Order: sequence, then structure tokens, then C-alpha cells
Amino acid sequence: MADQKDITELHNELRHIENKDAKFTEWEKKRLDTLHQILNAEPELRNLLVNLDIRQRKEISALAERQKLELRQAGSTEHIYSAHKNQHKDLEERHDKERQRYTREHQDAKVIREEMREREKRQELERGMDGPKRTR
Repeated sequence: MADQKDITELHNELRHIENKDAKFTEWEKKRLDTLHQILNAEPELRNLLVNLDIRQRKEISALAERQKLELRQAGSTEHIYSAHKNQHKDLEERHDKERQRYTREHQDAKVIREEMREREKRQELERGMDGPKRTR
């Protein structure tokens, strides 16, 4: 479960980007959308998305570290920069899809849960209308 420290950290990141004096980069615009999606989600989904965001940021950091190591070891860097850019883009796209899937699955589960509650209510009403069951 996400703790208040993690949520506060995301709020701080949001404020930091929003308070920037210059024009937002494409990455910043995308990150703002992501932060708003996470922070404005209902509490149960927000906790899932905060934990997902923490894991995804760790994956991005690990990728950046691997890429730094590759750059130090490489003789020619031109093709490596292009490959690194593609790796980062692919990871961000995977993260976007994953976040969308989490949100969709959460919404689907809510619908199923509500349908089950409605079905249980109907069954209870039907049992109540039949009266008590007699046993011999």
C-alpha cells in the first residue's frame, strides 16, 4: 500500500513541474498528465498507481544506469545514443500501457463488484418474497 510519504512526493513533483518558469517539454506535459491521473484517482486505485509509479521510476533509473555504463564502455557513441533513446521510449510506452491496464482492470472490477451486489440484493428480495422455507 502506498504511504503518505509517496503521495506527498508525487504532489511535490507535480508542484515543481507546474511552477517551472519556462515552457513545458513534451516529457513534462506527459508527466503532468500521469501525475494528475494518479493523484486524482479514487483512493484504492491511487494506491495501486502510486506503487506502480514507484516501480516504473526504479525501472527507468536502472535503464539509465545501464545506459551510462554502456556509454563509458563504448568507443563510438552515435549509434548508442539512438539505441538508448529508443529503449527509453519503448519503456515509457510500456509503462503507459501498464498504467492504462491497471486503471481499466480496476474499473472492470468495480463494475463486476457492483453487479454482484445487485444480484445478491435481488436474490435476497426474492427469498424474502417466498417467505420462510418449511422443513419437515
